[in-house]
Amino acid sequence: MARLVRGGVIVRDDIVERVAEGSPRAITQRSLQRRFQKVMGITPKCLAQVDRAHRAVNLLRTGRAVAAVADVAFALGFADQAHLTRSLKQWIGKTPGAIARELP
Repeated sequence: MARLVRGGVIVRDDIVERVAEGSPRAITQRSLQRRFQKVMGITPKCLAQVDRAHRAVNLLRTGRAVAAVADVAFALGFADQAHLTRSLKQWIGKTPGAIARELP
């Protein structure tokens, strides 16, 4: 990995690593966001949205009832079923119903 860092293929940031490990240093929230985006290529909020969409897909694939879509939206903190649908269409490219009908 050190060779990849030296070659500029990947970026390593000690502060971002410490935050990821749960032991942050004294740094402003905005500075952390900038460093995170530089290292990861996306913002922390964007990463959280992608993660939440991924968790929704996993839950939808386990349930087959129509009511499951509303239950998934509630369980993951979406404002409503329409919010879940917009998020999945943005990040996954499919509606919750299409995802639920797919074979796991």
